Amino acid sequence: MSNTSDTYKGNVASAGYNGEATLIIDDKGLTISSLFSDFAAGFEDFLAIKAGDYTVDVVVEGGTICCSRMGQSGDWFATNLTKAYNRVVTRALKTKGECLFETRGSMAYEGIHIKGTVQVFEDAICLLPPKLEGRRLPFAFINGLKKENYALTIHLTTGESAVISMVGRDLDPLEKCIIERVEAVRAKSGELAASLCGELGEADKAKAVNLFAEKIAVPLERLAALPKLREAVLKKIEGSDMGNTWRLLCELCDGQKAAVGIWELPEEEVEKLKEKLLEKMQAEAEAAGSDGAEASVELTPEQEEALRWMIWTAVPSKDGKVAVIEAAFPSEEVATYVYRIPDSWETFLPVLNRAMEAIDFDRELILLPEEKFDGSVGFGAELTEGFADKKMLIKRTPSLGVLRRCFDGRIVHRSLASWEKGLRGYLGG
Repeated sequence: MSNTSDTYKGNVASAGYNGEATLIIDDKGLTISSLFSDFAAGFEDFLAIKAGDYTVDVVVEGGTICCSRMGQSGDWFATNLTKAYNRVVTRALKTKGECLFETRGSMAYEGIHIKGTVQVFEDAICLLPPKLEGRRLPFAFINGLKKENYALTIHLTTGESAVISMVGRDLDPLEKCIIERVEAVRAKSGELAASLCGELGEADKAKAVNLFAEKIAVPLERLAALPKLREAVLKKIEGSDMGNTWRLLCELCDGQKAAVGIWELPEEEVEKLKEKLLEKMQAEAEAAGSDGAEASVELTPEQEEALRWMIWTAVPSKDGKVAVIEAAFPSEEVATYVYRIPDSWETFLPVLNRAMEAIDFDRELILLPEEKFDGSVGFGAELTEGFADKKMLIKRTPSLGVLRRCFDGRIVHRSLASWEKGLRGYLGG
């Protein structure tokens, strides 16, 4: 993101300052500067940008900053502030690649009807009103697209929907861009299926595209339609670091309803992991040796294969009240997380998938305490790097809010016996 800034002159009325000031827009937010006073409002604290005929109101946590008397530059100020805000929002929402298409129009979703910007990225559509309710709609979840009455309706597998309208001549190219990206994501799912199971023919690959998607936890019972693919997925789980706990997890919980998400790492990342693991094995071998000779180590085919796959599983308890999530990522220790299921497993799994995809499996976003988001004055000095983006992502991802509220605890992998004891504690047995 650019470090450039835009500067304007005008009058400011706010709780922190009243009078003439210089207004500076940069990639962090809005700074109000006067001869004897300076204060800033970070984009993470913006609730809305409201442009009027002669004023621009910036609603933030704690009040409103009313900017006026800027003359013709007032329109430029509102436009550039909104553009800077949207750039930060899309970054916080973890969009992939450059913006492929942009338009402005009306948006309707979650009971909201508002005008704003629509942007299409490699992995998602972003709905960007000039307020807190910005949303990212990943192509991996889109299962319906309908154009009628000069509007485009988008449906997601999670039950969400959004209607985009009043975009004029941009409607057809917007639809075309979305279709191309959905097709690309589905093609990637077919490639993943083929990589997992080389025995799949073209017909089975086409069927696999409708059964599962990269990174999304899919019920294993759904893969029963493709037995060879299901067997390949189970083999990857059993060959990973969660192999032992997986079997026990399915016994203690409702293994029949287990869901699995999987994806393959790029070759360059696999090579880095190989080097790191070999260095570790070399050091351990030399430390264990006593004759001073240089030890020689190499990875087994099974070890190399395990480094290629990122795997996570989700299994409900037998009474349907608890969900156990386990992740086996080559660069990390196996981790197990426990969540309370607020209603049913069938409704919780889509929420879980939506949230995990949104955070790109950065579990810190689930564990961050709520008090860090209360907008307390003077708290900024304690914020960790990237905290502003994390706050913006959490505030704009409803499924993540649900998941954070349902989090119950984590089970540490000291030994299989201690892990089982911890799990039984959460299961009530």
